[in-house]
Amino acid sequence: RNLAVLQRRGLVTLAAGGDRRTRLVVLTVEGHAAVSRALPLWEATYRRLEGALPPLEAAQLLGALDAMTRLAVSAREERR
Repeated sequence: RNLAVLQRRGLVTLAAGGDRRTRLVVLTVEGHAAVSRALPLWEATYRRLEGALPPLEAAQLLGALDAMTRLAVSAREERR
């Protein structure tokens, strides 16, 4: 579903992958432009977050976010 939204907006193209479970996703010119616009905003937000938290709390937050990402990926793989 998420890829379909990006495809409708012209940010990516989708093609069949090596088997039925995979798809090849390629950024379009518009997609590259969107990433180029978004990256400086993301970097500025990240720097503000780092500056707002003491180093230990920032490290703990990033560790927790990494753990959540791993859990989400693991849950997705288990559903396959």
